[in-house]
Amino acid sequence: MFRKMIVLSAVVAVAAALFGPALAAGESPEEKAMKARQGYMKLIGWSSGPIWGLLEGTSKYDEATAKKTGAALKALSGY
Repeated sequence: MFRKMIVLSAVVAVAAALFGPALAAGESPEEKAMKARQGYMKLIGWSSGPIWGLLEGTSKYDEATAKKTGAALKALSGY
């Protein structure tokens, strides 16, 4: 439970850093939505990075890495 809270806190902090400036700027709602979606996709790509090596077979399977990556992606799926 404690690790989930740490992961969730880190995800929220990164999301605030990416989405905050886009939401605060004087842009149209469409531009804000586009930048928010792009930021979200960057978070997904950044969070799924460690699993790609496992999927491509370029790195050894590590259960801890797989679980950590899965937890991060699960947390992001709620946004």
